[in-house]
Amino acid sequence: MSFNNHELLKAFENRNLGKFAELLEVYEADPNFFLQSKNRTIFELVLSTPNSSSFIRKCIDYGSDFYVVK
Repeated sequence: MSFNNHELLKAFENRNLGKFAELLEVYEADPNFFLQSKNRTIFELVLSTPNSSSFIRKCIDYGSDFYVVK
């Protein structure tokens, strides 16, 4: 499953919403996956990136955790 999570990050970095949605829907990638290299989850990275509202909605639809406190 980790492979799908890294692919999810790659799709976001490439701003490919179709691939991002496919990875969430079909391959069950996890938007709450913690990225050691960035010291945050994919969802936190999406939230902190301007003009990402479509990606934020997809993350929310597929289980992003709003209430994580680190």
